Amino acid sequence: MPRGVTTLILASVVGLLAVACAEDPPSGDPTSVPTRLPVFATPATATPEGTAIARLTNAEVATLLADLVCWHDDPELAADCLPVGPEEAELLQQIALSADERFVAPLVDMLWMELGWERWVHEALTAITGQEFPDGYGWSSWIAIDRPPLPDGYLDWKGRLLSLVDERFVDLLNDDLLLAVRPDELIWSRVAIDQQPPLVDPETVHRLEERYLATTDIVYGVFLNGEARAYPERILAWHEIAVDEVGGRPLLVTNCVPCGGATVYEATASDGVRYELGNAGLIYRSRHVFYDAESNSLWDQLTGEAIAGEALVAGASLAPVPVLRTTWGEWAARHPNSTVLSLDTGAVRNYDAGAALVEEQSSDGPLFPAPVPTDASVEAKERILGVEIAGSSRAYSLAAIEAAGITHDTLGGQDITLVSRGPGLGVSVYREHDITFSYLQGVPSALELVDTNGDRWFLDEEVLTNVIDSSLRRALPVRIAYWFAWADAFPETSLWQG
Repeated sequence: MPRGVTTLILASVVGLLAVACAEDPPSGDPTSVPTRLPVFATPATATPEGTAIARLTNAEVATLLADLVCWHDDPELAADCLPVGPEEAELLQQIALSADERFVAPLVDMLWMELGWERWVHEALTAITGQEFPDGYGWSSWIAIDRPPLPDGYLDWKGRLLSLVDERFVDLLNDDLLLAVRPDELIWSRVAIDQQPPLVDPETVHRLEERYLATTDIVYGVFLNGEARAYPERILAWHEIAVDEVGGRPLLVTNCVPCGGATVYEATASDGVRYELGNAGLIYRSRHVFYDAESNSLWDQLTGEAIAGEALVAGASLAPVPVLRTTWGEWAARHPNSTVLSLDTGAVRNYDAGAALVEEQSSDGPLFPAPVPTDASVEAKERILGVEIAGSSRAYSLAAIEAAGITHDTLGGQDITLVSRGPGLGVSVYREHDITFSYLQGVPSALELVDTNGDRWFLDEEVLTNVIDSSLRRALPVRIAYWFAWADAFPETSLWQG
């Protein structure tokens, strides 16, 4: 079976399931016709009163789950056993009658697959839990709070379930994996592994050669060792990772549409390994999960930390570097010699502005199940600038800091200045040490900060340079994300109150 099977291809394989197992209701009384007929021939709740339900052994649970996924041992078998037939329906009824909560997480995983078994699975879940939710999103949100027990061998089973989409899921999800997160909160993102291919050494063009961007298009700008490069959101959102080099420094430019922004990392991790990252086709709390080709470890896009596998054992993490979220017009004015990603990516995608963001922008809340902070002062999808210093982290409303122009704060025992040219034009953060900056002046290509002593400092996204004595103030790394994603990824964070 080809590895890059999309959801559309799956839909064409399985079709729709049209036959219910229930008898026709009596005629002549329209009020007696239910809006949704039960799919089990015998209601799953029809256990005689006072009859004890024998608890299944771990082996019995494992057998039922393996039999339920008819391609469990070979994905190619799916062509002969989909859509759901009488045997699978009978197995789901047995599961429902068992009332065993160890089946809950696997059944929710099945809902995300959308293979025509939804009615059976919903009914089994309701019989076991007494709950009802309309879709996998609702069920996943519930189990993240209720935390039903997981069956033995759950990760092995989950990898084999997803092997229908891509056989490599067996390597990414298995019981040999050391995991730092709950495995039932790893959700299939509805794409195959690397179906959104990383951009490796992407083609670029000079600012003067660029012909496809509007001045208002969002870009993520990186300036290192005198070299400037812009990564348009309309391209990066399709690929999630760009493996690149700017100013002689190898970088991983990562984007996360469901968590609202981008982070740029040093390509070499804290354990000295330069990992080759790809899209794992998984989501954790509405954050992209990456995998590395070296060890099949899993990585959190927003924290830059390994969350599963050998890299987790090594305590590996990625170090962020400064990045500016701004408009193409602003970035091009700041850096007249900047390069920008070319449309020649080697992939066929709709790179029109906003095309990759349609589903996310139409969603009021997180695109995938995720905890939402209860602090009513900030919307869950408020875009924030996240800063870490000496183990302390803080979230700043991006819109508020941009509107303020210059903001002073203290974090992790360090005085810092947050600088912006205005709404929508991004924020850079610098250490102050023994000085305080008063105002920003100059044109975009020659910006200066002026301190309270009247000294001028040349400003770029990497460093402040004193005009008189060439002393330096380095820019701090930042991450850009929605508030709900940052608050979950950095639970000890504080929120800037202005």
